[in-house]
Amino acid sequence: MKKSAFLILSISLFLVVGCDKREDDPIKRKSRIEFAIANTITQGNFSYIPFCVSGDPSEHTLEILEVINEFEKNHPELQIISYYIDSNQRTGVGVQRIGAYISGIRLVHQQKSQS
Repeated sequence: MKKSAFLILSISLFLVVGCDKREDDPIKRKSRIEFAIANTITQGNFSYIPFCVSGDPSEHTLEILEVINEFEKNHPELQIISYYIDSNQRTGVGVQRIGAYISGIRLVHQQKSQS
């Protein structure tokens, strides 16, 4: 009984620790942000920033805000009205294909008024 309880506890702990693989590497984060900004598509008052990362948006809050901030720095003439995070769940066979991912950030903006 003690061995099976220990085994279940060990496996549970491994899964919890193994599933929380957030990338806090600032170099990787910076290169993802630069890639996203360089590949932004703008049409009228709408922009789409490709931002392909695995995980739930709540796990990448800082990166998302950094991307939006970088967009604002590159476009001081625009005022962002709203944004939407495109995120989905992967489904399929195999551990590598299951889980949340973010595909991009949609922005709605307008020209800043010249006051």
